[in-house]
Amino acid sequence: MLVSQEPTQVDVPHEPGEWIAIKRLSWRQLKSARKKAEEENRQVIKDFGPEFLRALQSPDGEEKARKLLKRQQYDESNFDSQEILKLGIFAWSYTNGDGTAVEVNDESIGMLDERTATWAKQQIVDLTRPPDEEEEKNSSGGSTDT
Repeated sequence: MLVSQEPTQVDVPHEPGEWIAIKRLSWRQLKSARKKAEEENRQVIKDFGPEFLRALQSPDGEEKARKLLKRQQYDESNFDSQEILKLGIFAWSYTNGDGTAVEVNDESIGMLDERTATWAKQQIVDLTRPPDEEEEKNSSGGSTDT
């Protein structure tokens, strides 16, 4: 399936009246954002190491390790924030003091406060992440969207 470029508008929970339109990212965009994050922060692997090793050493280690790796794959810390926000923010409701719309670009994205940037990044990753096995099971038993 091709990634739809149709944006999803989400209200910014900590900014009443404000919204951001985000879009699902392609595998190439995610790969690029992961690569940037890996280049900037190799510490993720080091921190992840002990938990992963303990999972491997348990009786059902391979299954636990597989689930752990899958869950870690879409952890928002694995992605470069600027890249995810640049690729995923389609539009927003922010305006300048004179009421004109603030254009979505690298500079204006860099001006987001940390709380909003972190929230928006998580929204984009969550929108893009495929359902896990449990979500897949729960959705297959219900009605289908058409």
